[in-house]
Amino acid sequence: MFKPFQHSRKKERGLSNHGRILFVDDDQDIAHVSKRVLESLGYQVTIRNNAEDAFDLFGKKPYCFDLMVTDLMMPDMNGLELSRKIFAIRPDIPVILSTGYSEDMLDQDELPEGITGILFKPANMSEIKAAVRYAIGAPLPWISFPEETQEPDQ
Repeated sequence: MFKPFQHSRKKERGLSNHGRILFVDDDQDIAHVSKRVLESLGYQVTIRNNAEDAFDLFGKKPYCFDLMVTDLMMPDMNGLELSRKIFAIRPDIPVILSTGYSEDMLDQDELPEGITGILFKPANMSEIKAAVRYAIGAPLPWISFPEETQEPDQ
């Protein structure tokens, strides 16, 4: 299941199945399966299995990625800490948190404002696709926000 957040919705950029994703998960199996799924959809995916490596890479190449998907619970540095550090370098990058915890175990008030949504594990291919497309600008067919029904800016 993917829970999108309205407050962090970026202006739609017309992207569909194109983009560069930094995928961070300490579970190598999840990272590799997700990479295969996303690459089969047309995305370029770089995986890192710990937050420190992901942050080091991002710090060297902050504009080489269109999106970061990160596991919430990882040793040494969790996904929230990683997200905050990433936002300090580049506040405009969309970030999806991925977690095996239930929605009611998360305090959404503690999430950084740039978090685009939460992807709940186990996520299937269509949920992953919807989450990524939403985060990088494509609309979700099953969700609408009140301001999305207004006339577009000209």
